[in-house]
Amino acid sequence: MPVLNFDHGQMHYDVTGHGPAVLFVHGSLAAGAQWRNLAQSVVNAGFTAVTADLPGYGRNEPWTVERPWTPDIDAAALKALVEELDTSVHLVTHSGGTMLSFPLLGDTPEIVRSAAWLEPSLWGLLREQENPKLREIVELATTYVAHMDAGAQEEAIEVFIDTWARRPGTWAATPEKMQEKIRRVAARLYHEWNSWLRDYGPYRPYTEDIRSLSIDPLVIKGGETIEAMNAACASLVALRPRIKVIEIEGAGHNVPFTHSEEVAGPLLDHLRSS
Repeated sequence: MPVLNFDHGQMHYDVTGHGPAVLFVHGSLAAGAQWRNLAQSVVNAGFTAVTADLPGYGRNEPWTVERPWTPDIDAAALKALVEELDTSVHLVTHSGGTMLSFPLLGDTPEIVRSAAWLEPSLWGLLREQENPKLREIVELATTYVAHMDAGAQEEAIEVFIDTWARRPGTWAATPEKMQEKIRRVAARLYHEWNSWLRDYGPYRPYTEDIRSLSIDPLVIKGGETIEAMNAACASLVALRPRIKVIEIEGAGHNVPFTHSEEVAGPLLDHLRSS
């Protein structure tokens, strides 16, 4: 269980296997451990799996509401991790992890061999287009922040989990052990939403970022995801028609974890061909 020291603290990560490195970046209220099944699949296929806990998540010290946070902190941590690995990487991201890790791909493309975006939160594209589907995300972010400001953390988490699951009662049915892990990092998501609502700027990619990419990411989404995600993926393909979007039937936002076997096949094909 290596620990990386960087300018803003520490970041825990794990390295397993031998071969080309695949860096997995999780999304909000998550941790590197959630990649366990997919990571094992890439290891079995001859790759090295690197799973990191973003600052404030997983095994790292929780990020408090009082402690300032910006997306630059995550970008700095991931860049430091790649420098520590001293190799180029295949980048596999989920949800908000796509935005938070985009500087690796957009600013230092020479260190990214390929990219796979699973349910990518590409809200910048929808904002530029003034797409009405973005309202779903703005309302979710605003509600989460308002609940946290009012000291109603449980209600904040509930609206986040149930919205993405598209099923009321999902949070209530979550095992207590998992609930405790999520409560522990709820303040970190508060910073993400609060920062995003105040200043969309740092939360790339935007239209020009997509157009200037040197590679075409593989995109995998759930067939039962929310409308804002469908709109974001459609916008991405409109900008780069060569991008392949694979839809996993019956899956929702957490497709890489709930349907890891279905995701593993196209992901491995993408890694091998890159």
